[in-house]
Amino acid sequence: MESDTGGIQNEFFNRARKERTQVTVFLANGKRLIGRIKAFDKFTVLLDTHYGDQIVFKHAISTVGPARSTTSEEEVPAPRDAAQHV
Repeated sequence: MESDTGGIQNEFFNRARKERTQVTVFLANGKRLIGRIKAFDKFTVLLDTHYGDQIVFKHAISTVGPARSTTSEEEVPAPRDAAQHV
């Protein structure tokens, strides 16, 4: 196991920050944020978005991944779970 270094999480955030990769952050409430990671610490991520800098608490994050190309960078609801449409 990893020690107190953060392991995979820190590696992912550091790489995205250094490469200025645009990321999509899905929050637990279903909101989607798109931006670039400027900084992060144990509890927060500083995201550079179309609307300016936003501090996001890690406990509110559901998923983070590379952003796909979209027509706008607005906050939009997350896609619904496919299981709900059965």
